[in-house]
Amino acid sequence: MKKAAFIISILISFYSLGQKKSDKIDNDLNYNIRWAEYFFENKDFEKVVERLSNIEDSLFPNIIRIYSKSLKNIKRIKEAAEVLDPLVQSDYANVTDYYDYISLIPENKQLVKEYIEKAKRIPLTNNTELKTNINSKNYQVLNLNLNTQKSEFGAFMVDPAKGSIFYLGNQKYIRKKIKSINQIYNLYKTEIDTSTFETKSAKELKIRFNSIYQDGPISLNPETKMLYLTRTTSKVRKTKNIQLAIFQIPLDKFGKEMPKLMELNFDGYSSIHPTISADGKVLYFSSDRPGGYGGMDLYYVNIKDDKIAGEIMNMGPDINTKNDEVFPFIFSDKYLFYSSNKGSDQKFNIYLATNKIYNRWENIILSEPFNSEYDDTSFSIDIKTKTGFISSNRKGGKGDDDIYAFKFMPKIEGEEDLYNFFGTDTLVVGSNIILKNDRVKMKKNDPLTLLIPLKIGMVSDVNHGKLNLNPNGTFWYRANSNEFKKDSFSYRIISDFGKSKEIKVTLENKNFQKLINYENLLKPIYFDFDKYELKEKFFPRLDSIAEILNNNPNLKIEISSFTDCQGKRTYNQKLSERRTKTVSDYIKTRLNIKTVIEEKAFGESMVEGSSINQFTIAVGLFSNKISAENFVTKKSLDPKSVEIIKVNIYYQVNLGIFDTYNEAAEKLNEVKKSILNAKIKEIKCSKRPEHFHSLNRKTTFKIIDKK
Repeated sequence: MKKAAFIISILISFYSLGQKKSDKIDNDLNYNIRWAEYFFENKDFEKVVERLSNIEDSLFPNIIRIYSKSLKNIKRIKEAAEVLDPLVQSDYANVTDYYDYISLIPENKQLVKEYIEKAKRIPLTNNTELKTNINSKNYQVLNLNLNTQKSEFGAFMVDPAKGSIFYLGNQKYIRKKIKSINQIYNLYKTEIDTSTFETKSAKELKIRFNSIYQDGPISLNPETKMLYLTRTTSKVRKTKNIQLAIFQIPLDKFGKEMPKLMELNFDGYSSIHPTISADGKVLYFSSDRPGGYGGMDLYYVNIKDDKIAGEIMNMGPDINTKNDEVFPFIFSDKYLFYSSNKGSDQKFNIYLATNKIYNRWENIILSEPFNSEYDDTSFSIDIKTKTGFISSNRKGGKGDDDIYAFKFMPKIEGEEDLYNFFGTDTLVVGSNIILKNDRVKMKKNDPLTLLIPLKIGMVSDVNHGKLNLNPNGTFWYRANSNEFKKDSFSYRIISDFGKSKEIKVTLENKNFQKLINYENLLKPIYFDFDKYELKEKFFPRLDSIAEILNNNPNLKIEISSFTDCQGKRTYNQKLSERRTKTVSDYIKTRLNIKTVIEEKAFGESMVEGSSINQFTIAVGLFSNKISAENFVTKKSLDPKSVEIIKVNIYYQVNLGIFDTYNEAAEKLNEVKKSILNAKIKEIKCSKRPEHFHSLNRKTTFKIIDKK
């Protein structure tokens, strides 16, 4: 997370602040927002409300969200709805805003219905099938010795203490797991050594338990020890395919009584692959019943006292498609694994779905070694033994589908961080927190790290101030004085699966240079187009540089000149050399001591986009500049990100400059929520507006202490 991070970076202001406020008021606003974010992450909702209640008319979208959620958490529901209402009616509302608002107005049935429909039409993320690149060194899958030339799949750990697992055997074709024609798939039981993955001889369950067609896969309610399983009914469809249904039986009655058919089944259609949540309150399964999205869909239903306790719900388009979604495995109420052939290759891949809010899910398709070039299904993990299973017909197996085991060994890692602070002002980190940023890295390299709780443990404290570091990665820091440039501390990420290496956080004082009064030296001087003559208004600045050099023999100065990107590159290089020489000669004539002056010239090489064409997002084309400026104001676009350029006789409004097309495309998805006709345009550096070029015709100064 290499991030030179100013903790608050407000890109879009949701509310108009009216007349321009003083710097003090703006600083107070940002200060309260930073503390509000800090208290929110630490669940001190009373203090969040205290910080934001007096500035609620000046908040941008993300802070409005935490303000409303904090009000909700302290039972001020009506106020929470009033705060969130303007946001859900704006162009800045996202899916979670609608669902949050629905939870605040349950009595308004019509409005609830309206916002549910709105939320359904909005994708949860821009990319609903995130790719990952799991480091295969962390995970190795082993083909179990129980596998045969036929099919074995659907392994599930029933008794972690004994290593007891159930699985299905005697199946030839992967699609037979979904609909079967006169094949026998019986349940088998064995024990596995979770350190070596060696298995004992497998035993087929008794005939009175196994049906004449298919039995399994299974799932066990850890709370009530109720066993749920797929099993054939006595009915056969008109297509001569067997009908599969979900049954249940208490574990202590297993092998003694026959399983009972559950009420969730739909006559004439199959219901298969049950998986029960850890608290035993929600059952997930797959079914081809009417009303779905096509093929086999995933569903869920609430369970109470081992009975159906509510409406059966489709898991929605974030997960289900016109293809088949099967073999769900619920790890927790937030994480669900399943298999689907919805990809372009039409093979079954294993997905990890993260529940973001209500029934909305973000999907990650796992990479090797969990997925291969062939069908991969039946993912499960037993957290107690840190053992997982998948089924696959990949190359190198013993038969059709084989069961593979792996050790759950998530790699805990992070990267060094950098935060800026200003003198003795308190640095408050409540949004861009170190642990949240570490999770981004771990999710990319190993999404299975999402499954485990993480916390921060400090290794070394700061040297020049006071630090309060919380286990969730939020912290505040206050320097003792303004007389040092940097401070630092280090931490480790801690989990039940190990800990990271020591990670350093650097804290840099951005006010340090002011101590030695170099403000004027840090300010550049500027030149007119194609000129190297000095402007008279910059003479006092150059005089002050000479004065400081005369009074500080231990200092030397570095002079660097630049040009815009108009004209030929070779000409611009020579022009920057002339500018450097002009400035250097002026300073030398005012020095009365021998001073080292380093002269540098960069031409246009340092200009953003000078060596490559960049990309921008064109959001509007207007007949005059005033109309273009009015459009920027109306859409509340950030002036710092906007450029208005002349295109023939028109004025084009561009939003942002991007080095790659992909970066522009990511921003375009966000922009199109409020500006439908926005499009990506390639832009040459030389075609940028005059104010951009004028900022690059400059000479800068750097003071270096020779000691």
